[in-house]
Amino acid sequence: MKKKLLISYNFIKKVVDKFGDDNIPRLGAALSFYTIFSITPLLIIIIYLISFLYDPADASNEIFLQVEEMVGKDAAELIETTVFNASRSESGSLATIISIITLVIGATAVFIQLQESLNIILRVRQKKGRGIKGIIKDRLMSFVMILGSGVVIIIFLVITSLVAILTNYVGSLHAFILESINFVINFVIIFVLFSIIYKLLPDVHLSWRDARAGAFFTTSFFVLGKFLVAFYLGNTGFASIYGAAGSLAILLIWIYYSSQIVFLGAEITYFYATRYGKKIVPDADGELID
Repeated sequence: MKKKLLISYNFIKKVVDKFGDDNIPRLGAALSFYTIFSITPLLIIIIYLISFLYDPADASNEIFLQVEEMVGKDAAELIETTVFNASRSESGSLATIISIITLVIGATAVFIQLQESLNIILRVRQKKGRGIKGIIKDRLMSFVMILGSGVVIIIFLVITSLVAILTNYVGSLHAFILESINFVINFVIIFVLFSIIYKLLPDVHLSWRDARAGAFFTTSFFVLGKFLVAFYLGNTGFASIYGAAGSLAILLIWIYYSSQIVFLGAEITYFYATRYGKKIVPDADGELID
């Protein structure tokens, strides 16, 4: 027992030390910056994709309801307003084409930054001389991640709708059981999403087992943070300190917290893979950092 505790302590210590060496707070700040400008086009594209299989009005309402639970009413209204303003149709086919291209570039920017940050943590970098082909490949991979996010949200919306319908026909005890099942399913969905991010986004060959190790930690603290950050923001009057910019400040805090959890999960993935897994091996576009 003592030996296991010592091993766990050394593992945690190395993760924390590397967290500081990789300057994760700076990486989180950079990702927060890109996310602020990417979140609107990202949501527009996802809502558009969902509209093929799900009622767009219901999807939008449910998405913004979930956003409100995470970041509060004011920040959710800020996002909803920007999405509404940005999604208003432009006249002319040329303006529409330009708008679509701008949306795709803007939405994929956050995944490009996330990829670069994960590469730093996993001790790899993209090879030089990849040219335009490499840039296009990165953007396509980022767009695939957006499509995957859309699929995850569709599954989440379907499950949430089913739980809401069933809850109306059962008693309080059964409703609690349904909500518990809903929580577990949502946890699994988020866990799968983070596993895919760690597995596919960095320029490495990473086993699913190694990716899941960090994804489980990330999901646990992401779900926990949803309640803790909401409690903190709701009981400290944080928004009033920044006045008109309070909604934006709240949104930035939530994004920054989430980025730290994602990167800490990546640190755990790195040490788990190098010590207990199948090691970190660069893919065709990457090379190890000395």
